[in-house]
Amino acid sequence: MILSNKNTVNQYFFDAVLRRKNSNPGETLEYSLKSYLTTLSITQALSMKSMVLHTVVSDGGGLFDKGLISLGDEVEITIFANETDTFKFVKSFLITEISNVEQFGNTKRKVMDIKAITKPKYIGKSIFVSKSLKGKTSDIAKIIYTEFLKIPEAELEIEETSGDTTVIFSKTSPTNALAELTAKSISANLTYKDNLFFAYETAKGHKFKSTRKMIETANTHTYFQHPSKAPTDTDADANRILNFEQPVSGDRQKLIESGVLNNEVISFNFIDRTITSSGFSYERDKEKINLLGKFAPFDYEGIEQQTSDYTTTGSSIDNAFFVKYVCDDQSYQRTDNRATKDPVAKAQIEALRQNSITIKIHGNHHIIPGDILVAEIPSKYLSSVTEYDARIDGRYLVAGVRHDIGVGTAFDTVLDLYKDANEIEVENRTSNLEKPKPPSSNSEYRFELTQGNGQGVQAFDEYLKANKITIAKGAGP
Repeated sequence: MILSNKNTVNQYFFDAVLRRKNSNPGETLEYSLKSYLTTLSITQALSMKSMVLHTVVSDGGGLFDKGLISLGDEVEITIFANETDTFKFVKSFLITEISNVEQFGNTKRKVMDIKAITKPKYIGKSIFVSKSLKGKTSDIAKIIYTEFLKIPEAELEIEETSGDTTVIFSKTSPTNALAELTAKSISANLTYKDNLFFAYETAKGHKFKSTRKMIETANTHTYFQHPSKAPTDTDADANRILNFEQPVSGDRQKLIESGVLNNEVISFNFIDRTITSSGFSYERDKEKINLLGKFAPFDYEGIEQQTSDYTTTGSSIDNAFFVKYVCDDQSYQRTDNRATKDPVAKAQIEALRQNSITIKIHGNHHIIPGDILVAEIPSKYLSSVTEYDARIDGRYLVAGVRHDIGVGTAFDTVLDLYKDANEIEVENRTSNLEKPKPPSSNSEYRFELTQGNGQGVQAFDEYLKANKITIAKGAGP
């Protein structure tokens, strides 16, 4: 049994079984590893075709010396809360690496580090796709999963794509073939206006889906942060954010270089001798990429103002510090022409990455990549207008999940979360700071106005006017 911590009601049952098929003809060697494991981590993510297991084994029974654990063996992990649990985590991993971490001199006990992966990545090391396949990319993906990776259809969730295409694979691993298909896929549901597909594995099966489909069908989990709240033995404590980290967002130059605002893709066809140019402009096409809210998490207007004086064309940089690609307003049209999908897909994933956080929560094996997590984050300055942080609070797409288990002691889950837009507008955006502190007894207001930032000055003046604040102007020095 795993306890998520000593003060909470969460309890989980855990087992780890090692299997070696064909140890003797027609036989399978099978025994429990639970008493040998000290810690383990299980990772799954939108960017991963396979799940990864990393565990430390304290071997006092001579398992390794006797050859009872070796490369290629299967380790099945089982996690569930109770017999009525709506979902039981059951996943098999194949051992790919064993290393000796420590050996105690006067005893036979060894500490071994084991890494294992699930079937797609393991099979992909020895099986290749060398053939031409024609049809919808979703149908081709199904062929890769079932015929090459031997994944049962019951474990697949594949979103239908539009248009037929021909893909020629030349000694391509199945996982790389799936990655190539995601780059060519457009949802059959054209109302999604979505070009960003992922092929990934979760504890609940294998997925080939667009981000909008994920969000439309996702399970939603709500968690809250309250720094002053001590652990309790109540059910609510199970949904508390234990740790919170926010990586540094890209600066203005990186936002532009990444294509989150404007980008252009030029395709060269050497056979037909044609050049196809397709572009993306955030101002024109932002509704095609915003998934989780209405308002961009970055200061788009301020960036546009700063870059307007540095507009260049094509790939020429001249002496400009910021580069903005210029293209015709009609150059992006959402059709089944795969050459036109890349700019929007690139902008969408970069927009998601601009506002990312990592949180640690009590163990929850139900959360998988592609789910939605609602983070309730209190505002730094509580007021009657809003009690939640305008930028960080809100819905996030779960991009990565790592379960950290100390066998018999603790079970924590670490989540990588992305969101591409805020659900409410953030005041005084052009200052790139938190919204102003609400009126206090000392009537303190704090702003930072960037030199030459006309919109910041305008926002400041509008705030003073809206709040009926008058600033007396002195004669000056």
